[in-house]
Amino acid sequence: MKSRAWALLALLGAIARAHAAEVPPAAVTPQQFAWRFAIEAPQQAPLQRLALDESLYGSVTRADLGDLRVFNAEGEVLEHAIVAPREPAAAAREPVALRLFPLRVGDTRAAGGSLRIRLDASGALLDLSGPDAGAQPVGAYLIDAGTEHAAIAALRLAWRDDATDFVSTVTLESSTDLRAWRTVGTAAVASLTHAGQRLARHEIALHESPDRYLRLQWPAAARGVELSGASALLRERAEARARHWTRIEGAAAADVRHAWEFDARGWLPADRLRIAFAEPNSMATLRLLSRPAATEPWRERADALFYRLQAEGTELASPELAIERRRDRYWRIEAREGNGKAPALELGWAPDELVFVARGSAPFLLAAGSARIAAAAQPVERLLADLDETRRRALTGSATLGGRSRLAGPDALRPVPPPVPWQRYLLWALLIGGVLVLLAMALRLYRQMNLPPSGPPAA
Repeated sequence: MKSRAWALLALLGAIARAHAAEVPPAAVTPQQFAWRFAIEAPQQAPLQRLALDESLYGSVTRADLGDLRVFNAEGEVLEHAIVAPREPAAAAREPVALRLFPLRVGDTRAAGGSLRIRLDASGALLDLSGPDAGAQPVGAYLIDAGTEHAAIAALRLAWRDDATDFVSTVTLESSTDLRAWRTVGTAAVASLTHAGQRLARHEIALHESPDRYLRLQWPAAARGVELSGASALLRERAEARARHWTRIEGAAAADVRHAWEFDARGWLPADRLRIAFAEPNSMATLRLLSRPAATEPWRERADALFYRLQAEGTELASPELAIERRRDRYWRIEAREGNGKAPALELGWAPDELVFVARGSAPFLLAAGSARIAAAAQPVERLLADLDETRRRALTGSATLGGRSRLAGPDALRPVPPPVPWQRYLLWALLIGGVLVLLAMALRLYRQMNLPPSGPPAA
C-alpha cells in the first residue's frame, strides 16, 4: 500500500512539472490580423518610411498602434517604429536692406518744425532735410522699417571697413507717426582691431516688434564713424504643416443636457479642432474632452469660445484650435448653455510615419488589427535617434501604403478566450490526491492499531 501511494505521488508530480515547463510562444503570422495593406517600396534602401492613412487608424485596436506588424515575402516579421511627424523646418530669410537717413545734431526729433519729412501714399519714407544739413555731425538715424516691420528680429548696421576703433551703446526707438517714440532695443556695437584682426559687433536685437519708423541714437559719430547702411534680420517663417481634416457627427450625451459625444472610428493623432455649428449666427463657450477608450474617464482638452456669424453675405467662423497631439478615439463637447442643434466636430491631424527595416524579399505587407498579440518592441526607434538628419535621409527610402484588404477579418479583433489553466488544475489534483492518500494510510494504520489481540480462546 505504501509503495503504491508513493508511486501515485511521484506520477502526479512528474505530470505537474511537465505542464509547468514554459511553452514557447507561437510565431506571429499575418493570419492573426484582421486587415492587410500592401506596401510599395520602389527604392532600394535599408530603411523604408511610409505615412499612415485614415483607413489604417480605423483598422487597429490600440491607441499606441501596437497591433501593427510588417512582413516580408517570406512571412518574416520586420522591425519597425512609429515616428510622429516633425514640424517643418523654418525657412531662412535673407536680410532686407532698409532706407537710412541721417539726423544731424540740432535737428528736431519729430515731424514738422525745421525738419522736413516727405512720405509717399503708402507711408514710405522718401526724403528728409533741414537747414544747414551738412554743418553738424550725425546724432541719430531715421530708418524706414518697411511693410514687414513686425517681423524684424534684429537690426544689422554697416559702416566703412576702415572706420576708427570704437565701442558705443546705441538705443533703437520705434514710432508709428514720427512723433511719439518707444524703445525697442539697446545694444553695444563695436569695431576693434587687434594684431591685424578686426572684431565687429553690429547687430541690435529687438525686445519687441517695432513699428514702421525707427530712430537709432548714434553716439559713435562723435568718433568720426558714420553708418553706410542698415538691414533687417527677419524672424524665420515656418511653413504650416499639412493636415487632414475629419468631420465627425455626434449624438446627445445620456448623462447631462447640452452635451454631445463623438466616435472618430479610429485613433487619429489630432492636434487641431474645429467646431461646425448646424446653424449660422451661433456662438457658445464649449468644453472639449476626449479619451482613448470607452472604459477610461474623460479628460479635458480645451475650453474656448466658438462662433459662426454671418453678416451681409460674409461668414465669420472661429479659427481652428491647437491642442496637445494625442490619439483619442472618443470625444465629447459640453456647452455652458443651450445651443440648439448638435454641432459637428472636425479633427485636424498629421499622419504618423512607420519606418521599417527592409530585410528579405518584396513585396512587403503591413498587417493591422489584432486583439491576440502584444505590442512589439521598436528597436528602429533607437536606431533613428542615433542617426543625424543627413544619415537618416541617406539610409531611408520612401514607401507608400496601398489599400486595405481582408486577412482574418473581424474575428481577429475579438480577444481569444483565456486558455484552460491545466497547470493549476494539476497542482490542485496533486494536493487533493496526496491528502486522500495520507488519509487512507492513516485510517488503515488506525484500524490495525485497534484490532483485538489474536490467540487461543480462554478455557
